[in-house]
Amino acid sequence: MGDSIKQETRRVNLLRGNPKAVLKLSLPLMLSMMIISLYNIIDSFWVGGIVQISLQRLDL
Repeated sequence: MGDSIKQETRRVNLLRGNPKAVLKLSLPLMLSMMIISLYNIIDSFWVGGIVQISLQRLDL
């Protein structure tokens, strides 16, 4: 039981005492979220173009 308390204290101290550690942990998450957002934006433009072309062909 004493080991789990020490381990929990170490986790808290890591995040509170060293802001660089938080930055190192957050960089991969921020990068992956930016990639996913960029993918969704490009996909929206691409699908929007296909739908617009399809609607134009139907109007003919």
